[in-house]
This record gives sequence, structure tokens and C-alpha cells, in this order.
Amino acid sequence: QIRERVENADKPSLGASGSVMAISAVAAALFPLDNVRLNPRMFYMPLPVAVGMFIASDLIGITQDGSPTDHAGHLGGLLFGSLYAYSSWYSGRWGVAGQLPIIYRFKQLIQRGRL
Repeated sequence: QIRERVENADKPSLGASGSVMAISAVAAALFPLDNVRLNPRMFYMPLPVAVGMFIASDLIGITQDGSPTDHAGHLGGLLFGSLYAYSSWYSGRWGVAGQLPIIYRFKQLIQRGRL
């Protein structure tokens, strides 16, 4: 179903939301302990959780007909941002050593039995 929709797509992608998702992925990878609010009325949540909510929303939205949102563009931006953070961190481009902060944090949660 997704393949058919991509092959028959007749709407161009417009906007900067893919690049915003790329920046969000990099921020979540580098600052996994930071908290954000998606809306002033909402509670604070860890940045990776907020990005995960966007991923879930886009994965659901990409399967629905008639959505004006470019969910594939969001997911592509997220993938690019994730790969950029990973490759930049481990190539030494940023002059840091050790594990990528989000990977280190997940390992901590697993060791403590919280994940």
C-alpha cells in the first residue's frame, strides 16, 4: 500500500519540516536528558520521548489517505539527522570521545532495569 502510494504520488513536498525533524533527531541524540513541552499546556517530557511521539505520528500518518502532511519527508529528515549525529560523533569531527549520549543513556536505563 505504501509502495503504491509513493509510485503514484502527484503532490510535491513543500516546507522545512523535514529539516526540523533532522535537527530534532540530532538534538535528541546529543541531549537525551533535556526536557521539552510540545504545547504550553502539556507536561515536560524527555526530548527523545517527544521525538518518538513524532515518529509514531508520522508512521501512522504515512498509511492514511488524504493527509496533507508530508510524513515521508519527516521520516527522511529524521533518518538523515540520526545518521549525521552518529557519523559526526564517531568520526571525531566534533572532537569528543566515548559513546553517543543517547546510546549511553539507553544502556544506563537497561542496566538499571528501567527499560
